[in-house]
Amino acid sequence: MIQNETLVPFSSNSCHVRGTAQNITADKTVDLKMQWQALDESGKVIGTTGLTVSDMAPGEVRTFEASGFIKDRLIPCSSISTFQRSATTAAVH
Repeated sequence: MIQNETLVPFSSNSCHVRGTAQNITADKTVDLKMQWQALDESGKVIGTTGLTVSDMAPGEVRTFEASGFIKDRLIPCSSISTFQRSATTAAVH
């Protein structure tokens, strides 16, 4: 489960996603894969990023930071009107 996620500037030309995830299972280790899209003011996708948080123990809460949004180049936070998670998958092992 994703508890929170927000945009954070990494540099003047790079924008990351930072947040917190929790493994809500009682007895399974989980790999959590997430992908996001950055959108401009018209709703057009201007970049993507993704991240896998591996080997989350049962009940574990972990912070994460996905690398910068990119589409031909890094996308600064100032160019992003909004962002959305486009996929989340959990692999239980």
